Amino acid sequence: MIEQSLVHLGLRDKEVLVFTTLARLGAQPASIIAQRSELNRATTYAILDSLMQRGFVSKIVNNNVQSFSAITPNKILELMKVKKFEIERQERHLNSVMPSLMGMMTPHPTAPKVTYFEGEEGVKNVMEETLKSSETLLCYCPLEKWLDGPLAYYIRDYVYRRTQILKIPNRVLESDTIQSRAFFYMESPPEFTDLRFIPANIMLSHSEVNIFDNKVAMVSLLPGHMFGVIIESQEIADTQKAIFELAWMAAEIVSKKKIA
Repeated sequence: MIEQSLVHLGLRDKEVLVFTTLARLGAQPASIIAQRSELNRATTYAILDSLMQRGFVSKIVNNNVQSFSAITPNKILELMKVKKFEIERQERHLNSVMPSLMGMMTPHPTAPKVTYFEGEEGVKNVMEETLKSSETLLCYCPLEKWLDGPLAYYIRDYVYRRTQILKIPNRVLESDTIQSRAFFYMESPPEFTDLRFIPANIMLSHSEVNIFDNKVAMVSLLPGHMFGVIIESQEIADTQKAIFELAWMAAEIVSKKKIA
């Protein structure tokens, strides 16, 4: 028990050994302490010097002979109380300056989290994640690639659930084709889809991109090589949102009447 208390007070193993040896023997010269502790004399002197500086050991000189004595248990208790008081004082001081320290620290960006999915099911998994958006979806949509591929039924069901059930609004940049105009006129309610067309010769390839919250969700609809990726990063999402806004400003504004 005493050894554990001494460790809590900051003593190392050999210091505890020397101190407890002194406590059992009473005042002794360094040679006896070294012998009983089974340490060499140089090490014992160094430990005694450390213990004296920290108040655990006192030195007695009698007829030019140096002896060392351990402090009493009551003194150990006093040292523990002093140490406790000092820790509490430091804690109070740290709490008082914590706001200033936090203000000085430069936040480090969190590394992006990237999740990859394979195949048609992987594409669906990524698209389902977009339905958890807490804000308007920003979307680059290659609609013809959806409608001409194996997931045509899925994308119609997805749009229905997004608009009619979950009522998640989105802003869509879409290639200007007869097929895409017909789809958005017939199947995407205007109150939940804000649509702008870009020239058909500016190909969106086989990839759809959705930007929302702190995520960028991308799917490839390339036949034989379908996959999806979700990048979770506030910095990347914010950058992609800014790029989308630039494209949005340059795109053609359309209405239901104009689509028809």
